[in-house]
This record gives sequence, C-alpha cells and structure tokens, in this order.
Amino acid sequence: MVTDHAMPSAPKTRITGVSQPARNAATDRRTAVSTCIAATGCPCGRSHTSATASRAARPNQTLPLPPSFLGRGAAGEGLRVVLLARVEDLAADGGGLPAGVRPAVLVSLGDVIRPDAAATVRYFAEQGVAVKVLSGDHPRTVNAIARGVGIDAEGDPVDASRLAADPAEVARVLAERNVLGRVAPQQKQRIVEALQAAGHSVAMVGDGVNDVPAMKAADLAVAIGSGTQAARAVAELVLLNDSFAALPQVVREGRRVVANMERVAKLFVSKSVYAFLLVVAVGIAGLTFPFVPRHLTLVGTLTIGLPATLLALGGTAPRAEPGFVRRVARFAGPAGLVVAAATFAAYALARTASGVSQAEARTTATMALMAAGLALLALVAAPLTAPRLLLVVGMGLAYVAVLAVPFSRKLFALDPPPAIVVLAAVGSAALGLWALRLLGTAGPALRRWPAPPTARGVPPDVRALAEAGEGAAVEFKASLRWDVQERRVNKALGRVVAKTVAGFLNGRGGTLLLGVDDAGGIPGLAADYATLTRPDREGFERHLMQSLTTALGVAARRFAVASFVEVDGAEVCVLTISPADAPVYLKEGGEARLYLRTGNATTPLPLDEAVQYVRSRWPARSAGRLADALLGRRS
Repeated sequence: MVTDHAMPSAPKTRITGVSQPARNAATDRRTAVSTCIAATGCPCGRSHTSATASRAARPNQTLPLPPSFLGRGAAGEGLRVVLLARVEDLAADGGGLPAGVRPAVLVSLGDVIRPDAAATVRYFAEQGVAVKVLSGDHPRTVNAIARGVGIDAEGDPVDASRLAADPAEVARVLAERNVLGRVAPQQKQRIVEALQAAGHSVAMVGDGVNDVPAMKAADLAVAIGSGTQAARAVAELVLLNDSFAALPQVVREGRRVVANMERVAKLFVSKSVYAFLLVVAVGIAGLTFPFVPRHLTLVGTLTIGLPATLLALGGTAPRAEPGFVRRVARFAGPAGLVVAAATFAAYALARTASGVSQAEARTTATMALMAAGLALLALVAAPLTAPRLLLVVGMGLAYVAVLAVPFSRKLFALDPPPAIVVLAAVGSAALGLWALRLLGTAGPALRRWPAPPTARGVPPDVRALAEAGEGAAVEFKASLRWDVQERRVNKALGRVVAKTVAGFLNGRGGTLLLGVDDAGGIPGLAADYATLTRPDREGFERHLMQSLTTALGVAARRFAVASFVEVDGAEVCVLTISPADAPVYLKEGGEARLYLRTGNATTPLPLDEAVQYVRSRWPARSAGRLADALLGRRS
C-alpha cells in the first residue's frame, strides 16, 4: 500500500516567533544575525544593528535560518516550517526576492496523529501488507510522522529528488525503504509501476491532484473525502470521513464476500456438473431418468439452496488469494463426477434388484444423492465450526423427517425401498465421500484450517540447543536485519530466514533460533532491536511475522510461532515451525521456488523434483490433475 503521509493525521498549525534557542543556534553560524534572524520589527522585541538589517534585506540572498531548527530540529519532529516576512515594495529585481525583505515570523506546521492510525497500520502489517509513505515534504519530516504511526522506515528515509529514474534502481530502493520524501508526482507513478512490475498488488491512497497519475496506475485507488475532486474522480474507494481506520473493515468485508462467493459457487457449479453427468450416464445406459422434479426440489433445497443462503451470510474469512475460478473448477469437476457416480451406482443397483419398483429405485437414487450432497456441503463449509456442523446435521435430519412423515413422503413421491437396497445406497454414498477425500478436492472437512502450532508453553533449552549445534530440525541465525560484517541493515538476511522457514514448512517442521550464530554463540537480538521503530520483543515479532507473511504467504503466520528466551542477558527468538498442509513457495526474481530442508541445509528443488515431491508429500493435489484433465488443460 502506498500513501501520502498526511493521510492518517489531522493538520495542526503553530505560529511562533523566533525562540531564544534558535537565535543561539544561529549565533554559532553567522555573526551578522547574532541577535535574531530579522532586522527591524522582529517579534523578539529587541533592536538590531544596521549591519544585520542590511544583510537581511539584500536581494536574492538565502535568509540564514537556524540550521538546528530547520534541519534535524524541525524536520526531525515532523514539522514543516514557513517563514513569513515583511517587504516595503513587492517589485523584484531580475525575478528574485524583492528588496527590503524583513523576516518576521516562523510558522511551523505539524500533523496531529489520529488515535486509530497506529492500530490501522499495525493491522496491515499483521496481514502482510507493506505500507510505503510517499510525500513531497522533507524526508525527515515524513519519517517522523511515519514513526508516529508505527511504520518502520527500514533505515534512513529516502530523498526522492536524488533518486535515479532507472526502474531497477527504483525497485531496489523500494525493496529496502518504506519512507520517501521530496517525491514528485511523476515519481509516484513510477514507484507504483515498479511495485507492480515486482509482482505486488498496489493500493494508492491520495488526496491531491499530484496523486492522480499514481492512483490511476494503481490496482486500487483510495481517495480522501476532503481531497480534491480530481482524486475522488479516479478513485474506486472514497473515505468520506477521512479516516484511514475504515480500511481494515473494508478488507475484512471484501474477504468475507469473496470467501462466501467461492463457497456458494462451488456448490452450484458442482450441482451443474453432476446433473449433466447423470443425464449423459442414463442416456448412454438407456435407463429412465432417476428423478422426478419433486425429488430434485427436495434435494436441491436441502443441499444447495438453503445452505448456500446461510453460507453466504458467513462471518470471518481467511486472506483472499488469487485463482478464484481455478479453485472452483478444481473442486467442482472432481466433486460433481464423484456425486454423479455414487448416485448412478445406487440407482443401477436398485434397478437390477428383484422386486424393486421404479418409484423405489428413484427413492434410492434420491437417498444416495442426498447423502453425497451433504458430504459435499460439509467439504464446502469447512472448517466445520459449531454453526456449520449444525447446518449440515440439520439438513440431514430434515430429509429424515420428510421420509418419516407420510404426508411429506407422499408429497415428494418417496417410496422407501427394502433395507438391502437402502444399504446399497448408503454404501454408494460412502464410497463417494471416500473418493472425494482420496482425490483431495477439499481435504478432510474438520482439518481445512489446521490449528496453529502450540509452542507457547515451556520454552526450549536454548543453551542446550546451541551447544548441540545445527541439525535437520534446528537452525541458527545470528540476526534478522543487522549485518555484523557490514555494520548496516541488510534486508537480504531476512530472505535467508524466509528460505529456512520455507524449508521447515515444506518438510517435517523444526526450530529456528534467531540471535544464535553458526558456532553456537549467543550474541542476542540487541542489534536487531536497535534498527526497529519499536525496539523490543513485540516490535521484533511484528516485523518478523510481517516479513515472513510477505515472502511466504499466510502459511508463515499459521504454522510458525515465536517465543523469546533470555540467556545470560541476551534475548533469543525461538521460532517453532510446524509442517504446512500445502506446499509453500518463495518468490525469487518473479519465479516461485520450493525450498526443502535436507540435512543441515535448506535448498531449492529443481522443477521435476519439486513436482514429484509435492505429489508424494501432499497427495491431495492429485485433484488438480484430474480437474485439468476434465477441462482439457495441460498440467
């Protein structure tokens, strides 16, 4: 996410005269302004020498403002300073300053941080969204405001006026820094395009005309309600109350809508697939169609219509991922095939059984379709929380009630077959459920969202692990950010940590000790802490999880738990990693790589080995190959 720095704050103006500390600072620089930066009429109330007045009134001369105030003093506090001056004649010689300029007042403009801004930025950090601040103001001013809301600058702020136009250089700077000042409108657009070229989805928050080019280039343009009409005109989203705090709710609502749409789409597309396949199957076999409209009304209401309505009103949802159509197709193709096969098998068995009428055979097919439809519903509704489990059980009990009540049984043309035929129908549905799980279309319903690893109990013996050395399940890293050799922040170290975590996630899990060097020494995390906006455990954990989520996706947050242990005054982060339920890839130069822990090292697998490993490690992925075959696509 890219934003203008004024967005999470409300403006505050403070008008001041020249303070005594500012005058003292100027004294060290220029004796001509020993008492004040102004000549006559100064707010300090003191008289000044003619020499000072003549120098202050000299045309085309930069006024000697105190560097301690205008540099690190004001900018470091997040202030923008404007000098108001008096002049007798506005006519200027040669287009420069008019003669007789007499500085009078310094106006410092500050931003009051909104109370909810820090919490909003923290939410996006936890979701793996990198917030980058672009502003035309002084870099130190922007950095001070960014620090106030919890945005880590990742080093010194960047002066974009000195930034080269080379896209590769822009991409490098954006990968290492989060705060940029002196950014021109054209640079904002190039920054958005550079982030997109690196594979990121970019949301641009702006309020002025100079933000419009970048907003138009972004994937999502967000305008401040009190901003210019031009910014609001190009925005997909307008914050009417100027509050950045509305965006987390927008994200949550969007995820909920997408997740619920996907569940409903899986149900309806699966129904279309098995209905089509049943028509084809009975046509080829030369059999009577196994259902009358009332049967389909009953089954459709209890397995599709009513559940879909309730699922569409679901609450929370996981992070939205790309590939909506692909996931629906990969689910609906195999699922529809299995449901159709189970239903047709039950119907065929009933037709071949002696003494079974056509009405009884159709009821058998309805039972099998109902059982398979409930299994399908359970897979779609996973994870089966208490309300969703109640929904599935309730739909099953409703069908049993229809069968038990004579009036409803007659209404829906149901004629229960002999017990042996009912068992055959149940067996066909059970085989269908087994096939669904074997194909891995959705995995075991109760384990779609596995519980995160529970490693917050008794911490491990870090000293014993350090003395034992690295192994297949234990890895040491001296630092996450601070390069001891080069004595600077090095983001490449974070990539190394991400590779190690990916190797554990794709393997059998393991433990990563941050703050322990390769030799088993324990330097601790003090150097890392010093590079963070919040130099403590919480700040380190937040940065660690944000960087891992950005590099590896939500699996890093779901299967990795950080705890902290103090050893002889040095703090160590213990990252406990559980095996992931799906392959985890790390993007390198636009290419996704599968890393695996082999012995004491973490290495990327070649493409052919990666495909074979995924097939053996996660057999559920075989459903994708079947869906590809059904859709005529190459795997």
